[in-house]
Amino acid sequence: MSERELRAGAVVVVGGVVFEVAYAIAGTPPGPIPLLVALSAVALTTAAVLRKRTVALGWLTAVLLAADFGGAVADRFGLLGDPGTSGVTWGDWSAFTTYTGTLVPWLPHALVAPLAVGATTTEVALCGWLLSGVARRWAGRASAVVLAAFFLAMLTSVGGAAVAKNAVPVLAGCALVLATVPVRRSADRATTAAARVPRHGAG
Repeated sequence: MSERELRAGAVVVVGGVVFEVAYAIAGTPPGPIPLLVALSAVALTTAAVLRKRTVALGWLTAVLLAADFGGAVADRFGLLGDPGTSGVTWGDWSAFTTYTGTLVPWLPHALVAPLAVGATTTEVALCGWLLSGVARRWAGRASAVVLAAFFLAMLTSVGGAAVAKNAVPVLAGCALVLATVPVRRSADRATTAAARVPRHGAG
């Protein structure tokens, strides 16, 4: 378990929760799936910091985070309903491409569509990667990087309310914490045991 990543993830999760609570009080709560991921992230972070068994929580968090990525992809292809339907952000590819251009207004128009395709492909890949459990450390890191990019783009273009609705800061911290969590119970026990062994200086 990477102590540095765990500490960084925990700090981001806590900061993200404060951010979410502030916006929820102001009238902008997160959506259902981001809220579930956020709650799972808090539970996973607490368990990891306390050196409790985290395998089951890790899998739950990975599935929810994958569902968040997958749901966003489904939305932009109209699989969650038509534009204007309650709970639907885009509803079709055209609306998503327009939104992508809003996030990066400095980007030449000709590059907006390729960026939308690239973002979608990345999210589909992360969804599958998180569900597979393969090389979870790198899957968590990659997810954190993508979510950090979303956070910066959204905060500087559409504002904090949109960021809060999607719980982006908590999800980014969640991905970092997830990168430190093993996928098997045997690895979890070994990690916990190693953390309990006192470290002695040489000589």
